[in-house]
Amino acid sequence: MKLLLLLRGVPGVGKTTIAEALQSVKGTGEYDDKRVLCISADDYFYNKVGHYLFIPESLGRAHDYCQDVTRAALRNGETQVIIVHNTFCEEYDMAAYYAMANQHNALCSSVIVEGRRYTDHTNEFSGEFLGRSDDCKMDSLHDVPEKTINKMVKELKGSVLI
Repeated sequence: MKLLLLLRGVPGVGKTTIAEALQSVKGTGEYDDKRVLCISADDYFYNKVGHYLFIPESLGRAHDYCQDVTRAALRNGETQVIIVHNTFCEEYDMAAYYAMANQHNALCSSVIVEGRRYTDHTNEFSGEFLGRSDDCKMDSLHDVPEKTINKMVKELKGSVLI
């Protein structure tokens, strides 16, 4: 059975880092790079030489691209694990992925990446939920404005089902 894993979280918490770490896990010999795919809407904004250029007007196309690649991977016989690492701050952001998984009889689950940081010497938590405190800033690779991240934190908190 195929697995569609949705990594959720605000910019800078480590979604991409975790996705790439999961993709690179070997050990069992069961998965190789063709069988595990990592994809995000941000991938759309990288040019051929690897430079990132975010164009806000293209965000819809970026998400369409991400869904198209995911859909193709679900159809592909070789790909067994698809890891989509987007913010997914609202429940509806994930709906298309759950529908795709259902259509292709794949297991789908979402995981919230919090990005908690611990101090080096005490092993104590040094930040609030999602690491958003003055002494514990997340390092967004894409220079997302603090105001935007704070809005996303509120949206994500509101969409968590317990």
